[in-house]
Amino acid sequence: MRVRATAWGYYGNAGRNPGEVFNLKPFKTRRLVTKNPKTGEVRVTKSDKDILIGAEEQFSETWMEKVEASTPIQKIKKTKGRSDAFPPEQSPQARDVNHPREETDTDSNDDFEDDSDARNNEDVI
Repeated sequence: MRVRATAWGYYGNAGRNPGEVFNLKPFKTRRLVTKNPKTGEVRVTKSDKDILIGAEEQFSETWMEKVEASTPIQKIKKTKGRSDAFPPEQSPQARDVNHPREETDTDSNDDFEDDSDARNNEDVI
């Protein structure tokens, strides 16, 4: 099954960025992890036989959407940090541009005495 990530997610030992198109592949395991929807309890069941986890069972509506099988696989270049951490209008870069730093009286170094001459004239022992 071919899907597109609609938000950042994790599948197949890799983080998936929004817009990335990839395949969900069935796999076999001997451990099954289930979560009780009422209590939230997570249970790991071990089996002597292989358990097949199908693509439909791996699909998450939270951060995936199904696409046509003819849609080309698309990898999104890794970004530095999560791209959805800040909406564009609240990104640190936008805040810096929209709110330039104003110089205040405390920003100047007039309060400090220049002692460079005193340091140069000290005797070195």
